[in-house]
Amino acid sequence: MLWWILLLVQATLAVVGLELLRRAFRSTCKASSPKGITLDVVLPIAIVFPLALQATRVENSVSGFGWIAIGGPVVCGLVAAGCSLIVSKSIKDQNDSLSAFSIVMWLASGVILLLLAAANELTIPVGQCVFAIAAISLWLNTPTDQLPNDAGDNDQDRNSAGFSWVLGLGVAQALVALFIEKDLARISSTLMMVYAIMALAIVASLGGPLRVLRVGGWVACYGVFFAIGFMTLMQLVPMARVVLNSGDGEKYIHVAKDFWIFAPESVMLIALACFPMLLKRLSGISGLIWGGGVLVFAIAWCVWKLALIPAG
Repeated sequence: MLWWILLLVQATLAVVGLELLRRAFRSTCKASSPKGITLDVVLPIAIVFPLALQATRVENSVSGFGWIAIGGPVVCGLVAAGCSLIVSKSIKDQNDSLSAFSIVMWLASGVILLLLAAANELTIPVGQCVFAIAAISLWLNTPTDQLPNDAGDNDQDRNSAGFSWVLGLGVAQALVALFIEKDLARISSTLMMVYAIMALAIVASLGGPLRVLRVGGWVACYGVFFAIGFMTLMQLVPMARVVLNSGDGEKYIHVAKDFWIFAPESVMLIALACFPMLLKRLSGISGLIWGGGVLVFAIAWCVWKLALIPAG
């Protein structure tokens, strides 16, 4: 009974978070253009954190919960790409652009995931390096002279509080999901994916193609980096204890195996870095058709992968 109550709490947090996101983002877009810290940090972290934190449940193989933590964010990036093509001509972005740094980091995360798929195993040194890259990219995307939005005076304070609540509810949802037992993991994971997809749909409908692509790209990038980092930290803590006690921590170097399952996701992530160029070439009916196709493929892939998660 307790687990069903936790599922209800998770669903409630997701619904409230989506409503606050809609209100704050719509108000910000009406007042002016959202700053980079909103599109590159606050919204991506709020969306991806419930998914990435599931990496702490990975014990030896990344199948199952590992896909939620790594593959789920990549699918979110693909959903954002499809949405960007669908709304490419219905909404005009103003003064928005994708930086070369964003594209390079998306491409780098795809290459790292592809190399891990080829190696089929994650070790602590590799995981620490990836986690360091995640921290540096987050730091570079968080300039100290920027606020979460560009609105003015009272609107600025209200929208800043709104985005703070969205971020806080995303973290709360992630923590609640960790306490849900594995028998209900598939339902909990589905709720997290629905929350992420709906959040990206809201950003697309209110913000336009470049903004949703920007948010979705960083969701995928942060998801890969932080999930790998969380897996490594869960192994690093017991290893440190063993090293301090006996001086032998060699057997704890291994973190997780079966990374070969992420070969398709790594290709998706690399392709995501090419979408800004594709966005400029597709228009009208062709953009709608291609965007719809990408969206259907992403959702179908997600449903298939969720169905493979053990029910208990």
